[in-house]
Amino acid sequence: MYDRKMTFGIKSLLLLLVACGAPSPRPHDEAGHTHDSTAAAVHESWQANPETNESIHAMEVLVDGYPANELSGVQLRDSLKERYAMIFERCTMTGPAHEALHDYLLPLNRMLRDLSDTPTPVELDSLKAHLHRYHLSFR
Repeated sequence: MYDRKMTFGIKSLLLLLVACGAPSPRPHDEAGHTHDSTAAAVHESWQANPETNESIHAMEVLVDGYPANELSGVQLRDSLKERYAMIFERCTMTGPAHEALHDYLLPLNRMLRDLSDTPTPVELDSLKAHLHRYHLSFR
């Protein structure tokens, strides 16, 4: 079990770094101070690429429909991880939106990695809440 979680985390991190490229440079003011544009992501709605929106929506449907969708906990986790990986495979976002997406996806990665074979109501509620928060920052 531990090896599977660790492997997923390592693969996800590598996909994040490789598929999405290097972090965008942070903006500087006239004095040369760096500003973190991701803080603004909380208050802005970033344009996401359609593939990312589709993957997040598919994940919401899976979690919202569980257990009525008759998936086992393992099938749910594996299906969610597949859709998560597809975000990185099809990533076309750049700039501040790209950085905001990274900030959103890192906690999601941890949630999926730690999702038990029989998800508890607490795990499912946390996952649902996080997936639904996507729409606060992305359109």
